Amino acid sequence: MLTQQLDQLDKAVTRRELLQQERSARVIALESRIKALNREEKILTATDQALLTISTNLLGKSIDTLDKLVTSGLKVVFDDQKMKFEAKVERYRGKTSVRFELNNRGIVAPIKDSYGGGVQALVGVLLRVAVIITLGMRRVLILDESLAHVSPQYVPNVSQLLRRLAEELDFTIIMISHDDEFASSADRHYQAQDGGANGTLFKLLQPSPKTA
Repeated sequence: MLTQQLDQLDKAVTRRELLQQERSARVIALESRIKALNREEKILTATDQALLTISTNLLGKSIDTLDKLVTSGLKVVFDDQKMKFEAKVERYRGKTSVRFELNNRGIVAPIKDSYGGGVQALVGVLLRVAVIITLGMRRVLILDESLAHVSPQYVPNVSQLLRRLAEELDFTIIMISHDDEFASSADRHYQAQDGGANGTLFKLLQPSPKTA
């Protein structure tokens, strides 16, 4: 009887020792895993900071180019005002965003809230130009009544700006407009006509008056 009790006690002790060894092995493995995760976290944090620094520097250069290009275009068109385009980079909770504002004679306001459709439309076109140049994309602009809200007094200036984009920056611009001022400044001018059963016909008027 005593021998059986001693055998059971030995088995219990052995089982307890095995459980303790297994527990110790698990603890060691978990500690090792935690250390590895901590190292990975430090590496990821350092990498994220490096990428943030690089992207911020690149974004800063792009923003500077953007400000200059859009401001230059605004000055060509709205030559009786002193507009300056400003893109503000903001970072909140790990996310980066850009806010567009116009500084007009010291008064700074968001473009979408404080300016008419003509200014907004022109800024939109100039932003597209900036993106195309920055990303090295094919320099083609397709404008379907995109500048229809520009006041008539500024339309000749817009035509001048589009000519400069074509001649100085090598842009191809395809524009649909009801304004004869835009049509007269184009290299090629097509007039839409009702073709009846044949649908809409386009008549080429070439050369245009200003390029003859």
